[in-house]
Amino acid sequence: MDQINLAVITKKNSLRPDSPYTAFIKQHLRYPIETLFSLITRRFIKSIHAVKMDGFLLKIVAAIFGFTLETAFISSL
Repeated sequence: MDQINLAVITKKNSLRPDSPYTAFIKQHLRYPIETLFSLITRRFIKSIHAVKMDGFLLKIVAAIFGFTLETAFISSL
């Protein structure tokens, strides 16, 4: 936990803008994460009906596991 630093991309009109180097690094680290989240959420169903928290977590884990298997088999072909 000591090696995680929150680095939010600042707005253009910020009073304390990032240096160009920091803004470049943040932008290039952001795109792969956004792509991964969009690929994962594309596999989710539109609504998750769960009565208990355990059922909800089971459906989330199953969707992520299915995404992992799909990407493993597609990339190995």
